[in-house]
Amino acid sequence: MMKRVVFLSLLLASLLLLSCQKKEDKYDYEYNYSELQDYTSVLSYASSVLEKRIDRDALYYKAMCNYQLGYMDDAASSATLYYVLYPKEKSDNFHNILGLLLFYADEELAFDAARQIQENYDFTRGESIRYYQLLMNAGRKAEANELFTSLKESLTEREAALVSIAAKADSSLIVSNLDAWFRKEGGNAEFLNSLAAAIEILLDRNDSGLILSLALESNTRSSYRLCLAIGDIYRQLGDRQRATEYWAIAQTRFPDEVRSRLYLK
Repeated sequence: MMKRVVFLSLLLASLLLLSCQKKEDKYDYEYNYSELQDYTSVLSYASSVLEKRIDRDALYYKAMCNYQLGYMDDAASSATLYYVLYPKEKSDNFHNILGLLLFYADEELAFDAARQIQENYDFTRGESIRYYQLLMNAGRKAEANELFTSLKESLTEREAALVSIAAKADSSLIVSNLDAWFRKEGGNAEFLNSLAAAIEILLDRNDSGLILSLALESNTRSSYRLCLAIGDIYRQLGDRQRATEYWAIAQTRFPDEVRSRLYLK
């Protein structure tokens, strides 16, 4: 009788353990992540699983939930571990992991992620833009220009200009993209602010003369930031009188900046 009780007790314990294991295995990551978008709960569950063992699904969803919640360093850390543990994988999930690394990992790992995406998947538009920025930052201009040529077909004039400014592309490319944007949409506030940002880039390169004509054409004299930038162009070109005229307009909004320029010889 005692042996039977012991046997039944062990059997019951085994069934309970098996039930718990099945319950854990049945957790529907995809439903909770994609359908319910309950990123906090999925992240909590995945983290609890990873405290006990390495689990591919838990690691993937930990990376993705951290990304969705804005914890980019944690997302990159989990994505890096996934990449190291499962380097031979080819799936949509692995493409997503590579995308995280492309955007948020260090330069070496980001380039390796880009290479794998290029070899095994199709770049999304966002990934192409990010890869272009990486190439420009690394000084690999020939590759960057080739990529931008193919990428530009899918970009609006506005997007092409913003991408070239963000990547600090060649001065002539920045100017031509801004000019196309201006011809298409006119000089709205976003354009004028972007133009002023581009002028700062070209000033650093001593290329500001390339953008002066566009700046003058699009300036309404009510864009004080742009007037300040145009004054800076004229100063770089050696025309102190014209520089002062535009700085005087900008002084309404930027008195300290104008004052420092007027005293700068």
